[in-house]
Amino acid sequence: MESYLENRYQRVSVNNNKPNKLSSKWVHVKHGVPQGSILVPLLFLIYINDLSLSINKLANPILFADYNIKH
Repeated sequence: MESYLENRYQRVSVNNNKPNKLSSKWVHVKHGVPQGSILVPLLFLIYINDLSLSINKLANPILFADYNIKH
């Protein structure tokens, strides 16, 4: 897992498939996970899993948009 998150670089490309393609310099990524990765949803759930414990006294958090409130 550590090697998956460390020593990553990214850049932005415009007009990727055209002759006038432009690209930024490679920049070291210090935080976050690779976009589009299959692990992103899992890592996000691990990150927010204890969020409700932190704010439970202030609010009644609902962590998922498809949560069905029954009266």
